[in-house]
Amino acid sequence: MSQVILITGASSGIGKATATYLHQKGYTVYGTSRRKIDDTPFQMIQMDITNEEAIAKGVQAILEQTGKIDVLINNAGLGTAGALEETPLADIRNVFDTNVTGVVKLIQEVLPVMRQQKSGKIINISSIGGIMGLPYRATYCSSKFAIEGLTEALRMEVANFGIQVCSLLPGDVNTAINDHRLTVEKTNSVYQESFDRTHQIMNEDVVQGISPETVAKKVGRLIEKKKIGGKYLVGKPLQKLTVFLKRQLPNAVFEWIIKVYYKV
Repeated sequence: MSQVILITGASSGIGKATATYLHQKGYTVYGTSRRKIDDTPFQMIQMDITNEEAIAKGVQAILEQTGKIDVLINNAGLGTAGALEETPLADIRNVFDTNVTGVVKLIQEVLPVMRQQKSGKIINISSIGGIMGLPYRATYCSSKFAIEGLTEALRMEVANFGIQVCSLLPGDVNTAINDHRLTVEKTNSVYQESFDRTHQIMNEDVVQGISPETVAKKVGRLIEKKKIGGKYLVGKPLQKLTVFLKRQLPNAVFEWIIKVYYKV
């Protein structure tokens, strides 16, 4: 049997493009979505990754059909935009339940399988926002910072079992994320003018971003690699340069560059 791949959030965007691409490459692909979807070339499982029972049930269904899981791609995520001061705690919990806790639970469910196999890859789809704070995306960035720390720690914990873990950090990708973000817009907000400028730039950058198929091909190369490193970037050259500058420049200088770019 070909390698069995489980990818979350496969109903649209990066997830759908990646699942479709890997299916075309001959892998046995299982995608997940909160809602039931039948019109995909790969197999879909209805799974709410904020629901522990749904996660366990979904993984068990795959094991009953295939007996193994070779690659887990944690892709499902929720974007946010808005001033942190005005963001309801319910929204913050929702983001962390989806972007962090759901990822942890799914990893916990899959790791025993991979340990028994003495092999496996876990690819966490993070974000460039996981290594730099971006204005009006404090909730999203902090959830992705958490994924970066999780990935770095987990790599060391499971390496002796033949399991490899990495994070893939895309820059802006041309998907429908603008339509699905949890956006906080408070009437008469003291942040309104600044947020409106930043939000417009944020949305324009997504429209001009790389294609989800570009990310899918990068994932495909990681699956094919015999040994993977801990962190990979995928995005436009300017966004990759920004990551380099983040590492090289004094914090105050880099912060000034970000503020100027986003017109904060």
